[in-house]
Amino acid sequence: KIDKPPRDSLWTPLEYNIGLEPGSTIEIEMHNDKPANNTFIMVLTHDQWIDWRRVDPMALPGSAGDLNSGGWNSYLVSYWRTTLYRDVKARFKITAPTKDRYTVGILNSQQKVLKLHGTVIMVNPGGKHLSLQEQQVPGILLWTAGLFFVSCLVFGLHIATASSRRGRTTMHLVMAGTLLLKGCVLILWYFDLLQVERTGTNSTIGQKGWQLLDKVQTILELMMFLLIALGWKFLRATLNLTEVRFALGISVISFYLGVFEVACTTASTCSGYQLSRYILHSLCYLVVIVAMNFNLQW
Repeated sequence: KIDKPPRDSLWTPLEYNIGLEPGSTIEIEMHNDKPANNTFIMVLTHDQWIDWRRVDPMALPGSAGDLNSGGWNSYLVSYWRTTLYRDVKARFKITAPTKDRYTVGILNSQQKVLKLHGTVIMVNPGGKHLSLQEQQVPGILLWTAGLFFVSCLVFGLHIATASSRRGRTTMHLVMAGTLLLKGCVLILWYFDLLQVERTGTNSTIGQKGWQLLDKVQTILELMMFLLIALGWKFLRATLNLTEVRFALGISVISFYLGVFEVACTTASTCSGYQLSRYILHSLCYLVVIVAMNFNLQW
């Protein structure tokens, strides 16, 4: 689904670098609430896109002979194009000897203000909505999730059959929980991609669910490393009040930043939350390194 705010850019990307096989279907339905002449929807192969980036746009003369009043040259090689004034609805198949990557965008030659909304659907043969680059991802996620589940099971059995109760601590439960939660994240991601492959869309619950659970898993993993570095249940039975407050503070702030990152709607906002979270985790890992070195010397 495409919903672009008013803008006067020369090139507006809609879909970028989508891998498609010969016989794939592209369906475009686009509406422009601010009609403009010399505006085109274009489909480019990867080589054509590279050639575009190597060529500087050239101005065309206008009706009065002014070299800069005719807008930018739109006579560039493309796989498919059509004029967009107000509404466009098109559906066609890819006829090519080999698979390729395709980019869909709008060329606004005279750089008029456009307000666009609509849909672009790119489907591989067999009704597969995932691009060629992503078609192997669900299988990898399934195998990796299985690996984490098996690792958790083996670790749990090893701890359960320990010869003494002293060999089993709460720290081992944290380790097992980290492995189990990672497997759950990957299996939910797998089901979300399966839905995208079948329908071309994912549900809000399906997508946001595994992303939010992934944030929780990374916090648990970070706390596991921090507790190990502080020697909890290995060198000492309890943590002091400062260490508890630090761990809780990092966890709460990281969780809130993760929730905001999952719920954000613009790329710039999401990047800000992600960067803040990375900085927070880097600070915590620095504490882990210092605490680990201190305990090794002690």
